[in-house]
Amino acid sequence: MQQIIVFTLLTTNIFCACNDKVANDTKEGIIFKSDTTKQQKMNFKETIDTIEKRVVDLTAAVDLFNVKEFINLFESPELYKSDALNFLSTDSNSTQQKMIAIYAMQKLPANEYINFFIRMTSMYLNDSLADDYLLLLVIAADFSSGSPIIRNYDNNEVVIALNKIKSDRKTSDNLKKWIDKILSGKSWKKMEERRRDNG
Repeated sequence: MQQIIVFTLLTTNIFCACNDKVANDTKEGIIFKSDTTKQQKMNFKETIDTIEKRVVDLTAAVDLFNVKEFINLFESPELYKSDALNFLSTDSNSTQQKMIAIYAMQKLPANEYINFFIRMTSMYLNDSLADDYLLLLVIAADFSSGSPIIRNYDNNEVVIALNKIKSDRKTSDNLKKWIDKILSGKSWKKMEERRRDNG
């Protein structure tokens, strides 16, 4: 399942052809539309539970955009950022639920998304986040935020966080190799080339 999700993440340019009702393709990524009416803040955990029940088995991230509750979170990530971080640090929440929470944060402004990543890195280093796959997810996700971690590979805070992850004994060899590619700028170069090829 993880390989399918990662492949989907890294080829998100195909999303714009999947659901014209909720997506407009732009050079910076994909902007998803929802009801712009101001909404009362929802209970984050209850909302994630509802989303999970509706998608059941999350094999393609784009399926989340068929769920109204997910779109509401996705359109207001700054409102739910603290809730998402608390949710991610809670052991009783499943990996799939945490994946949904990460996807819901994809529309954060770049600086806020980098801060979100740094906070997740701290959780990982302090053993509050056991699975480095979730770190891979927050680094790779690309359907609205324009890959701010990969794009800002030379940002000092990003460099420090990535090196800390790479140095941690829990980190898998595959993630360490990918971090090397990110820090070298190769990952961002490939993403730019793919975007140009896809118009």
